[in-house]
Amino acid sequence: MEWQEVAAALSILAHPFPHTAAREARKRWNEWGPLFVAEIERIADGGSIFRNEARKEEINGLFSFAVYLAAEKRDARAYGPLVRACHCTAERADDLFGDDVGGILGQLLASVCDGNLAPLKALAEDAAAAMWCR
Repeated sequence: MEWQEVAAALSILAHPFPHTAAREARKRWNEWGPLFVAEIERIADGGSIFRNEARKEEINGLFSFAVYLAAEKRDARAYGPLVRACHCTAERADDLFGDDVGGILGQLLASVCDGNLAPLKALAEDAAAAMWCR
């Protein structure tokens, strides 16, 4: 599979789970890691999480896969953009992280942390950020 095929398969959050695309992404992380991090950056910069912005029905799953794969690989390149993505409203946090916002988000951030805790401290102190992101 090539990047475009993998990205398209991972963007669809529906049954059946795209096992082949996920395996390929894990296997080729060294090559495609920057593309996944770019997706996290796009969202952190305010990009749409929806597959079709006009309908706002289907969430684009590529961001979620990018976050989870970066955490699995402990890729610190994702740290800055992931923390920036967390500086958001409760509604956006729900769109971005769903139930994970109150559960595993802290573990995801810890997995990609580059050792600089200042961004996490700033997030915790950001009264405008969603409570569960803080």
